[in-house]
Amino acid sequence: MDNADLSTIWVYLSESPLAGLTITMIAYSLAYRLYIHANSHPLLNPVVTSVGMLILFLLVTDTSYDAYFEGGQFVHFLLGPATVALAVPLYQQFSKLRRLWLPVTIAMLTGVVIGGLSSVGIAALIGASPVTQMSLAPKSVT
Repeated sequence: MDNADLSTIWVYLSESPLAGLTITMIAYSLAYRLYIHANSHPLLNPVVTSVGMLILFLLVTDTSYDAYFEGGQFVHFLLGPATVALAVPLYQQFSKLRRLWLPVTIAMLTGVVIGGLSSVGIAALIGASPVTQMSLAPKSVT
């Protein structure tokens, strides 16, 4: 198969809403394998790595985010219920959380402060308006 065949196939696939979903699943699968192969090294978190792969893929193929998101929105839709589903194992570990309330509280407060300050700081560095900067602060801490 030569490059002409590959580009013809990609033009066909990129028109399908399932392309975004398929690419997302492939990127995550590859990132997860890399994570496991690296003995679960925290710098190779599969979510972060797969996002990097997706960004690179969209840039290389000159695919707009809107075209990608037509299929990728299915994964986006499932993030809400998945987040809520985390409440069950969290509840099952409630006794541990109660014992470790101080470190958990410190970690949460640190995350809130760093999240808020970094989002506002990055927005300021790239020239975002003060209104945009202030709108990012509460969003980043949730």
